[in-house]
Amino acid sequence: MNLPRHHSKRKELAQYVLLGVPTVFLMAFGIYLANQWLSVLSNHWVIQSMAFAAGLSVAIWCFARRLRFITLSLGIVALYALLKFLSQLVLPDEYDAFFFIIRANNFFTLFAAGWVAGYGFSRSRFFTVFW
Repeated sequence: MNLPRHHSKRKELAQYVLLGVPTVFLMAFGIYLANQWLSVLSNHWVIQSMAFAAGLSVAIWCFARRLRFITLSLGIVALYALLKFLSQLVLPDEYDAFFFIIRANNFFTLFAAGWVAGYGFSRSRFFTVFW
């Protein structure tokens, strides 16, 4: 099934290269600095930067094809809630479950930030100025 395109392939590629890549590098630097100062992030800045990049690239891909923000965002929230519920069932030890939930919270927070940034880049002309 081919999804109808909202943007041309050239505009989507330009969004990846001209907006996405510099934003990912800037956020990776900010995440690296935050990991130096905050112990809750546990110095996994590369994985956290990849989470942001994944959210940004998935959002640009989805919104270049006229998919809806609310339904996809609710699906991401439902996936996070399901993962949190399953982790409490599967991980019997409090210690393991606690650190897994902290890493999952960090991942989904950064993924959601990338998701919102990708949505703004794809759908709003003035978001790049705001960002």
